[in-house]
Amino acid sequence: MKTFEINKTYEMRFANNTDQATPVKVVSRNGKTLKLELNGKIIVKKVKVFFDEEICQPLGNYSMAPQIMAGKLC
Repeated sequence: MKTFEINKTYEMRFANNTDQATPVKVVSRNGKTLKLELNGKIIVKKVKVFFDEEICQPLGNYSMAPQIMAGKLC
């Protein structure tokens, strides 16, 4: 299974504009939560598993929410 790694930067993509890639850095992790750095702010979000890969939605869970996937590094 692909998992998020500490001090790696991942691409966050929006459903309505896939050309826009926002970098999100994983600061730390424990069990099922990630501490992320997004636009200079630190946020804590839960991790989900989808098709043998960890995913996270840094801006919340809504219909067109952007997500980061453990297999997509910047």
